[in-house]
Amino acid sequence: SSRRRLRPRHCDLSPLGRSPRLAAYEVAAYEVALPYSQLTFRGVMLNGLAAREVGQERLWCKARRLFRSERAKDLELTAEEYEATQGINSLCIDTVEHRYLLSGHVDGSICLFDTQHVENAWAASRDVQGEDPSGRNRTTEYKRRPLVKLERRSQHRATARLNDSAAYAHRFSVTKVEWYPVDTGMFLSSSFDNSINCYDTNTLQVAVGFALQTKVYTIGMSPCATTHSLCAAGCLSPKLHLCDLRTGTCTHQLEGHQGSVWALQWHPSIEWYLVSGGGDGRIWIWDIRRSGTLGILDQLNGVNRGYRATAHDGPVTCLCFTPDGMHLASAGNDSRLRLWDMSTASNTLVNYPNVSNKCNQANQMGFSNCGDHLYHPSGSVVHVYGTYRGFRQKELVAHLARVNCVEVHRESDALYTAGQDAQILVWAPKQSQPHEEDGDGDAWSDDDL
Repeated sequence: SSRRRLRPRHCDLSPLGRSPRLAAYEVAAYEVALPYSQLTFRGVMLNGLAAREVGQERLWCKARRLFRSERAKDLELTAEEYEATQGINSLCIDTVEHRYLLSGHVDGSICLFDTQHVENAWAASRDVQGEDPSGRNRTTEYKRRPLVKLERRSQHRATARLNDSAAYAHRFSVTKVEWYPVDTGMFLSSSFDNSINCYDTNTLQVAVGFALQTKVYTIGMSPCATTHSLCAAGCLSPKLHLCDLRTGTCTHQLEGHQGSVWALQWHPSIEWYLVSGGGDGRIWIWDIRRSGTLGILDQLNGVNRGYRATAHDGPVTCLCFTPDGMHLASAGNDSRLRLWDMSTASNTLVNYPNVSNKCNQANQMGFSNCGDHLYHPSGSVVHVYGTYRGFRQKELVAHLARVNCVEVHRESDALYTAGQDAQILVWAPKQSQPHEEDGDGDAWSDDDL
């Protein structure tokens, strides 16, 4: 049969970047049996190698993306678990070293874990009768203790100054924790005690504190900002607050929502763009350099002009950009997931089935590193959806109560989940099994040469 020859063309580098040498998992791809699309993947890989030899890496980048996409979909529960005593509302892994994990708890405490250092973990072996809800027999459980734990601020400490405490977190439930985007020396937290704290990781003191007059639901900083250090805060009031970490003051407010601001997200590549979702079911697009809004997302794409445009029929509980920033995913209390094309600010009308989201608080979802899979907590399970087609590809079952947050590790493709059952579980890509050698195959070694 005739084969279409490769034509020279310009290579569009994938978000994974150009690698001067094969990664370990790419080399192993030739030696293991892939569970899905084996022939297609092998064909793309071989063609990619041939194209790379002559300087055409387009198919090579496609092969890498396909492999990482399969890794991100086939997740399994590991024996690793993080020690926690209270329910967890938020998780965050630093974007610099991809090593340190923050967790914000419902009792007002904050924990900091090291995901790599073995000496800070302790292992306890015990026999487990039967299998856990995930279907995997976990005979050994590995629990990691936190490096640092900021205890809940007591009643008598609540009246002290914000920068006067070195070992206390918040008085009420922590709603969001987040690392400073370009350095692990600072992290931020928000709480229902009307405060936003910016901690120095080395001294564990509050370097900058903001005392707002309303409950804080969520916070966020731009991951690519170079000209400002603003922290956006969604609160019980309908105003979106922008706090400057350099001056320690609230610079200005963005008005437009008619209800509480439950969710917000900065654009991953444009430092001035911000989206916010509120209790009124509307999603606003902001340019913080301008006084007004850039637009409002409409779930009907403007078909009916005689109604008030909304993105969801209930409060917007979560917003998340794809890694390339071209699409935005939104979740609402109406048990709906929607995918928005940010180039046209329109609803893509992708249908995500079996979504369950009835919680009256903000939650946290995430995309895989390649952007092809969406992880969304639905009750006590986490659903894995195809981002652009909406198919439910897998269901991660292990938690005993509602899952509040998920966090994706940007290097290992592992998924961290946590919720009301006070458990932080780790889901890692499945390890492929090597080929079994045939019994009549030739066995030789270097000694025979």
